Amino acid sequence: MELAKAVSLGYKVHRIFETWTWTTWKDDLFVEYIKEFLKIKQEASGWPRSNMTDEEKDAYLQECEDKMGVRLDREKVIYNPGLRHLAKLALNSFWGKWGQRGNLVSTQFVSTAEEIWSIIRDDRKGMKLPIAIFTTSQARLHLYQYLEELQEKVVYYDTDSVIYCATSEENNRLLVRHKGDLLGQLKDETGGVRIVKFVAAAPKAYSYVLENGKTENYDVRSLALVCGSNTYPAQRYLIDYERDHFVQPYVQFLEALNFAGRRKGNGISMEQYKNGWCLYCFEIGVPADEDSFEVLRSGTTALKIEFAKALPEDVTAIVYSEFQNILYLDQTRNTVSDSNA
Repeated sequence: MELAKAVSLGYKVHRIFETWTWTTWKDDLFVEYIKEFLKIKQEASGWPRSNMTDEEKDAYLQECEDKMGVRLDREKVIYNPGLRHLAKLALNSFWGKWGQRGNLVSTQFVSTAEEIWSIIRDDRKGMKLPIAIFTTSQARLHLYQYLEELQEKVVYYDTDSVIYCATSEENNRLLVRHKGDLLGQLKDETGGVRIVKFVAAAPKAYSYVLENGKTENYDVRSLALVCGSNTYPAQRYLIDYERDHFVQPYVQFLEALNFAGRRKGNGISMEQYKNGWCLYCFEIGVPADEDSFEVLRSGTTALKIEFAKALPEDVTAIVYSEFQNILYLDQTRNTVSDSNA
């Protein structure tokens, strides 16, 4: 199957080393085994969503029977992680045994000739490579359909998972065709939350950071950088989101992103800024402004925020900085020279 796929993609076969052929085939060799444990796994997974109506549950049960050939017992569809793990283990580990090496050293103590011959003639430990080969080949081809579609957007993949970079539109286009709760369908493991950082050292050795935070204005009333007795900007941002008084920080936001004065903006409207994109920008490193260097030089800069209302929850302030110049400072943090980065 994989060879046929490679040929369809333009690969050429230059040499054939060995060919295995069969005169008889069966397509129901493990049907009952798979149905038994797949039924247990699906029932122990519970309902796909906790708020499903009776009609939606009926549709889900019918879909399982139509597409997987498994009839679930409605009263047994209860989330049970332990039972689900055992059923999944029985389904996944079953196939590898057919391709497991059988020439490993094994020591047994026997006392009779009959025991020796029973060991020699025991064919139960024989490998069945075709079963293992066809099963793993189909699994790889199932994974490859996603790799083929995503191409260079893929940053990591494993036996049954893919991590990729995509826009919201691209992601929705992929999931609308492949996402589901049945065997072989994709599942969003992050619950719709984007991955903002990812690093991988080896297969199954990776880590990622989710974008779990939500940005809101939280009724900020004033915002300023404070260094000793100095405040930056000199006139603090005075904000009242309920009355739509937030032009000053919005304009400063556009200037910091170099969009002020352009015919085309950055795509973030004032309404969007008010409801979710509250980014506050300060310029503290302008060479012509000596006071700005005082902020950097003293090392005691603080961010002062006043709220119109008590916060309903803990809020994390994310502070990000960037510079346009590289500054060379002496031991007292006075500027010696600077150059464009």
